[in-house]
Amino acid sequence: MKLLCKDWFNRYEPYLFWILLLAGTIPLLAFRHFVTLDGPAHVYNAQLIKEIWFGGQSLISDLFRVNDFPVPNWSGHLMMALLNLVLPGYLSEKALLLFYFILTPLFYRKFMLQFYPENKLLTYFMLIFVHHHNLYFGFWNMSIGLTFLFITAYYYAKYGNRISLPHVVVLMLLLVALYFSHVLMLLVTLLFLAATLVLLVQTEKTARGLKIVNLHEIRQRFVILFLAAIPVLILSGIYFLNIDSVEKGTRMTTGELLRYLTTVRPLLTFCFCDSWIRITHILLAFFGFLIMGNLYLFLMSRYRKGQNELHPGFVSKQSVVWLAISVVFLALFFIIPNSILMTERLIVLFYLFFVIWLGSLKYPKPVRMFALVVVLFVHGFFISRHYQSFYHLSKDVDKIVKASEKIDCNSMVLTLNYSDNWLHSHISGYLGVGKNQVTVLENYEAALKWFPVQWRTDVYQTNRLIAWGVDNKQIALDFYLNDAAPGCFSLLRTNGEPERIPYVFVMGDIEQKSDSLTLGIKKILEQSYAEVGHDNFFRLFEIKSRN
Repeated sequence: MKLLCKDWFNRYEPYLFWILLLAGTIPLLAFRHFVTLDGPAHVYNAQLIKEIWFGGQSLISDLFRVNDFPVPNWSGHLMMALLNLVLPGYLSEKALLLFYFILTPLFYRKFMLQFYPENKLLTYFMLIFVHHHNLYFGFWNMSIGLTFLFITAYYYAKYGNRISLPHVVVLMLLLVALYFSHVLMLLVTLLFLAATLVLLVQTEKTARGLKIVNLHEIRQRFVILFLAAIPVLILSGIYFLNIDSVEKGTRMTTGELLRYLTTVRPLLTFCFCDSWIRITHILLAFFGFLIMGNLYLFLMSRYRKGQNELHPGFVSKQSVVWLAISVVFLALFFIIPNSILMTERLIVLFYLFFVIWLGSLKYPKPVRMFALVVVLFVHGFFISRHYQSFYHLSKDVDKIVKASEKIDCNSMVLTLNYSDNWLHSHISGYLGVGKNQVTVLENYEAALKWFPVQWRTDVYQTNRLIAWGVDNKQIALDFYLNDAAPGCFSLLRTNGEPERIPYVFVMGDIEQKSDSLTLGIKKILEQSYAEVGHDNFFRLFEIKSRN
């Protein structure tokens, strides 16, 4: 009977994994838009790439260009740009995120089962951590890099055991995809592959000590990895020598860092609040239970039959490797300043390797089953909370897209953001992904050298916009107001001629603002623009006369 139950579980367990995996995509599939902090900018810039390469939209081509330097952060933009040739922007966005949500936990599981087949249920934790807070910050290229990490690791573990041109080429292409996703994830992947190489070493005791019995295979795997990594190492060297992508950053306080650690910060996507933290504390407590349980088993088996030798079932190089890497990322998390939100990235990498380490340990069957119960509870909680958040956010985007339909094709729109909602920071990018091909004058990516789309400076005077964190509200009266076109907002061409900005999109409650800057903006809107659309969180204005 016990054998029959085991066979039944092994047969149907993969279906359970797929059910929970697909359940995690409900917030993505249930609504038209998946709104993250930087995500709207990625969707918009993918649309710009498509228009620059394949469209005939002159205004877009006059304002923006495709970066001719081989920078990272390309993969998500390229996927969506090509999908935009046949799909509307919101479906291209969904396709990209489905690629991430499905393939990341799937190849994580495939990789882990290569080495720890008895821990199938421990692979379910990735279903939770695939929804990390960096994804909801809109760090999509880093997230896609995580997908390619596990695809690459699985391929290397399964097929990288002998030197052949096809294996080298496939591994090389995967590493190139990683570089063009996110350079940090490329470096993490190379570390991951090195750890995998250690896992694959087989040893035996001899009179002279430990002997590697598969030395020939290890040499071949090293050669394959070295050859495949040459192009990305060259690309990375060129990138770091030419592009300074690290702005100044301060180190968070030790208390803040400890809070990140003890609240499982990666899972606090939309809300750093007590109701969410109580759930992450349950997960953290279970992690502690797993660690203490293994420590207890280790100590109980420290001596076997009175002999001073370690029990082979509880000490393995696999566990030590993953633990060591997770400790390294934890140390970096406490040491490195929060430049380019590095602290937020490192906490994800720590928990990633921490979960891998937990998945490499040995557990009694009841503990593995209890892990499944914890995953079901935590996963279900966060699915419901994400669903609730996207219900409102997607409706906001629907209203923005509807407003874009009132804007003439091939027109510029100036965006002024007074919203208090942090997820509205770049949401105006959705104005530019509809059929009207609106050109949005809010594009933080175009000001940063490590993104695919850049401002052009030879047609319009856009040099002022090439700055970190430029805010249209702050420069509205001294950059977008020009003597050559008094009384309205305009953008000067390089020859000094003004191009009047026909539309202004205001988010938030501008009427409640009374500072001198906002009063000046409201005066221009009252004199030269008429309201042509509004909702509870935005107002759309059109210039009264374009002559």
